[in-house]
Amino acid sequence: MPFHNCANGRNASIGTLVQQMFRRLGRGDATALSQIYVEVEENPNCDYLPQQAFQALEPPREAAALLLDDGPRPGPHVVVGWSSRGGGSPTAVTYAKVTDSGAGASLLVSGGDYGIRIRPAGSDSPWRIHDPEQWGEPYLLLDPAIRIETLEES
Repeated sequence: MPFHNCANGRNASIGTLVQQMFRRLGRGDATALSQIYVEVEENPNCDYLPQQAFQALEPPREAAALLLDDGPRPGPHVVVGWSSRGGGSPTAVTYAKVTDSGAGASLLVSGGDYGIRIRPAGSDSPWRIHDPEQWGEPYLLLDPAIRIETLEES
């Protein structure tokens, strides 16, 4: 997913921006935790999302997948980032505590250039765009108190 890097005015991947932020944090740069920008193009996984800006309250973290105790639908779910590679494939998911236009703290969960993909935690089916148990979203804003677990594999 392209993120706009305010420091140099260019688009960069989330992995690149996370590395830049950690380098800045190591130098004590207070601007490292400023804004996180999310923009998702229209794609088979989810609708277009114009650029959204969030005030970061902590450095973004990345995982292969997240297990959400409860989320957009009742019950536990697994979330992965979704990439345009190969017409749609899992990629890393990124999460961070943010504020959204003064609405208070939330947990932002974002993914690849095609957003994120979600399925029930008990599902054994592979990740695929046309699976009726799965669905896509541009990103999620969740209660920051939600219990999450990082997974090494999705």
